[in-house]
Amino acid sequence: MGVMSVIEVLGFMERDSLIYSVIERIADGLTDRRRRQRYSEQQKLEIARKLEGIIALKLPAKNYIQHDGFKIIASVQLARIRGLKGIDWVALIASARKLPNKTDVLYVLTVIATAMPNREAVRRAQLLAECVSGCDMLPCVVDRIDLYETIAHECWGVDSSTSRKVLELAMKLPLQQYGEEVQGQQRRIIDFANKLDPELATSMASLLDDDPARSPNQRKAREQLESFEFRQKLMDSKVDVNDLPEEELSDLPEASWRLLASLNADRVATVDNGRVRAILRKGSDSSLSEAYPILSWAIANNRSRYSATDQASTLVASAFHSAVECARLALRVAAHRVERNRVLKKAIISTAIQDSIIVGVGHREEGKAFLQAWLAKEPYQYLKICDPYFGPDDLEVLKIILAVQPNMIVQILTSYKHQKQVMRSASFDSTYHEAWRMIVSDQSPPDTEIFIVGTQTTGALPIHDRWWITDKAGIRLGSSYNSLGLTQDSEI
Repeated sequence: MGVMSVIEVLGFMERDSLIYSVIERIADGLTDRRRRQRYSEQQKLEIARKLEGIIALKLPAKNYIQHDGFKIIASVQLARIRGLKGIDWVALIASARKLPNKTDVLYVLTVIATAMPNREAVRRAQLLAECVSGCDMLPCVVDRIDLYETIAHECWGVDSSTSRKVLELAMKLPLQQYGEEVQGQQRRIIDFANKLDPELATSMASLLDDDPARSPNQRKAREQLESFEFRQKLMDSKVDVNDLPEEELSDLPEASWRLLASLNADRVATVDNGRVRAILRKGSDSSLSEAYPILSWAIANNRSRYSATDQASTLVASAFHSAVECARLALRVAAHRVERNRVLKKAIISTAIQDSIIVGVGHREEGKAFLQAWLAKEPYQYLKICDPYFGPDDLEVLKIILAVQPNMIVQILTSYKHQKQVMRSASFDSTYHEAWRMIVSDQSPPDTEIFIVGTQTTGALPIHDRWWITDKAGIRLGSSYNSLGLTQDSEI
């Protein structure tokens, strides 16, 4: 799609951040040294004129941010397309300072600063220093790491020292109490640091070493660095794939996904078929789900490397036919397994009155079917569950009861120790209610009481075994319901 077609699509967009992102990418493409010769100065001016009309019409966006922040930085991108000629930087900076939100002010000033030409180097350095110090003062840690990441990206190729500085500041933030989203930002920061300088990423990870409370973050950072190094080894022709240690090969599926993404983005070179075959042999013992990314990368690599050569018919085409045959085989195996499981489940349900059953790893559904059949065998007035490791994740068992004995009264005895281990909230009652509503079911649960008890010293439940007892029968479980058939074989 040409730039003019993209501009035409822009006319139908409403979200301000998306409109700006597209304009920024157009400016990046037109000012890229590798591509800028494709457009004449006259064409660039015409593109800028059309974008100017879009900005006047669309920004600020009616249903989104109402101030002029996106409008200001979009005009900065137009200035880049026009060669940064005749720009009143003082006026632009003054307009940014008038924005009502401090975080937005710092973001807009960062974009303005990094767009400045070298003749404005002093003013640019002063403005970036102001943005960094202003970011340090933001009260919200989430806003701070978000802006640090933005400053690092914007400064890349303009002021590498500032980029490095804010990356290190971001890694020093206390993030252990925040959720996966912020930890995802930290992973992106590590990736970005790797692109700048692998040694920088290593030193950033070491910033977490001395703080025990940050050990989970430190471990993730280390794992991310090791994953990056492993990908480097896979692509390095000087490294013999056969010499890679087995503990590193566990990361092969994830590494293959990342290599495939880099290959599609044209950020890594292809490797020869001999190396591809060696990597495939290393992953030959993987499960189907683990083998999928490895094969996806291998096929994409050979397609990119050989599709325009005389080896296409022997490598690319044969890989396609092999993939088709493998898909057919996998379909037949899956169909056979589905039928086998159906017959097995039917047999278990029909013979649920047997004394016991061994639930193997991977056979959770058979174990659930056994329990459901036992509960449905005859009407019971109540069910008492004794399980020292019962927690919010085990509430799924109440769905079985809803299905077969919705009027049965349920009482659950569990340990105080386990609740403290698995819950962040001090309110056990609200945690169980929220888990049921948010994770388990939209229905109301059966009439259920949960008794949480424990010894005075440890909070453990004196009864270790797990029992399900009704007014007419009872069973003993070898593991908690939540782990049934997942991590180890267990008896019911």
